[in-house]
Amino acid sequence: MLRKLLKYDFRSLYRPFVLTWAAAVALALISRLTIFYPEPVPSKTDVFFSLLFLYGYLASLVALTAVAAVLVIQRFWKGIWGAEGYLTHTLPVRAWQILLSKLVVAVTLLFVSILVGVGSFFLLLPLGGSQFEALNQSFQALFQSLAGPPALTLLLSLLCDLVRGCLLLYLAMAIGHLFHRFRLAISAGAYLAILFLSSQAVTLLERLYLPEGRVLFSLGVVNSGVGSAAVITSEHAALALAVSAAVSLVISALYFFPTAYLLEKKLNLE
Repeated sequence: MLRKLLKYDFRSLYRPFVLTWAAAVALALISRLTIFYPEPVPSKTDVFFSLLFLYGYLASLVALTAVAAVLVIQRFWKGIWGAEGYLTHTLPVRAWQILLSKLVVAVTLLFVSILVGVGSFFLLLPLGGSQFEALNQSFQALFQSLAGPPALTLLLSLLCDLVRGCLLLYLAMAIGHLFHRFRLAISAGAYLAILFLSSQAVTLLERLYLPEGRVLFSLGVVNSGVGSAAVITSEHAALALAVSAAVSLVISALYFFPTAYLLEKKLNLE
């Protein structure tokens, strides 16, 4: 039954993501051709349209982020407490399975969205060109620092951060639906409160048990439970990212079980 839930959730959510992915890739390629293509094309290309495509690409990245966040929230809200919820909760599955299905789908699509956004950037810039020599060298240094275990732990840390972020949203919405009025406002307040408390708890633990955490978390990992950054410079990058992933998993568990309990015992459909 969990497999069927995953299949249904993927079908209900993936189409808008595919459209934004395709738009980002297409606009990146068009911008590359109109702006950075070798002569004589630039002389025949209107600068206005070149900039228009470039701004369109940047707007697609913003839309990619906004659409992803809105869809994850909307689909969970409607699928649990909306009209779809009356059907969802009649299925012979436990609440934690419903939660897990929506979590897996959301994290997968968000992860692919990040990969598409990063990949489209490399499609946009002809890094092999002489005008981008400095940038190309910077990326080469970055890739060398990420070669091997750091690359795997970076992806793992990113996935764990996405899991934690989605579960925080889900828990906040579950708390908001304990009330009959002002659910949206209460959910937003619960989100900010839980985020603040978890960040403070992580900071306190770092001070108690990782007094030299600034070495591990130099520029590779942002502390206070925020998650992994894109640039890894510490020689302990793999260890730092692994610690970050472990912290995210622990916090995610603290979010998952209360959310599953509220969906199981305190469900309040709209």
